[in-house]
Amino acid sequence: MPKLIRRSLLLVDISKMSIPEPVLRADSDVLILDLATVPQQKRSSLPQSEILSLLATAGRNAAEVFIRVQPETVAMDLEVAVWPGLNGVFLPRVEHAGEIEAVSKLLAGLEQRRGIREGSLKIDAEIGTAAGVGNSLDIARSSPRLVALSVGETSLYQDLQLDIEAHLDKDPLRFIKGQIIVHARAAGIQAQGISYPLSITLEEAEESVLKPAVRRARDTGFKGAICPHISWVKVCNEGFRPSDEEIAYYQKVREVFADGVRRGLASVPLDGKMVDVPVDRRARSFLEWGEQCARRDREKAGATAK
Repeated sequence: MPKLIRRSLLLVDISKMSIPEPVLRADSDVLILDLATVPQQKRSSLPQSEILSLLATAGRNAAEVFIRVQPETVAMDLEVAVWPGLNGVFLPRVEHAGEIEAVSKLLAGLEQRRGIREGSLKIDAEIGTAAGVGNSLDIARSSPRLVALSVGETSLYQDLQLDIEAHLDKDPLRFIKGQIIVHARAAGIQAQGISYPLSITLEEAEESVLKPAVRRARDTGFKGAICPHISWVKVCNEGFRPSDEEIAYYQKVREVFADGVRRGLASVPLDGKMVDVPVDRRARSFLEWGEQCARRDREKAGATAK
């Protein structure tokens, strides 16, 4: 289980070098400040004071703050944006492990030069090409800084020359998403994505549409999603976690199984099913996941109350 929960990652336009108040109040686990929204000429000469102010504002309510850089200008973007107050870097269209290793070295140098705790800056790698999918296991294992693999569906559709319209009955990237989820899990990091067709329409849908989409994504192995709209945040925070019913059930599982073990039994009945070691292990995992989510929510609530 990742050390820090990232259920909702809200993408933020910073072209005006400010963050709207509704974004700060959205309660997102992560704010991703999108440098691509700043023209390259202006981006290369952004004053340190503006970046520091932006980072401080973004982290005001205990959201983690990531910066989305561009692969073509990654060294320049990192030089401009990496200052105290930043938690990590969102790197789009990653195709091989060497890219992560190169960015990790750049981050290590910036940490040393700018008084940032060694090893604290993290990387979220977006997989958005066929080459990236093919190399996703190597990418997932490339650096201890890497905390997540995100599915870049719009980019994948373009690279795979797929119809960008969402009109199919089944997700055309289902197999690819499964690969990325498995490879992230194998490396002990988080997989991030949303289910089809919202994954390609990225529309500002009603909760009645968002909730089942998030539940499908959660049940296939995703632990969080990039949110293109503020309205997605609440649903992702609530959906990418065990439900209250699951928490209550798995607490009962642990109690019943512990009692069975004390009586020398290898499995015990519960609600018409048998509880054994694998079920108890799953219960322990779900309860740990639920506690991490609750702890994260308490942290954000405490920051907001100050």
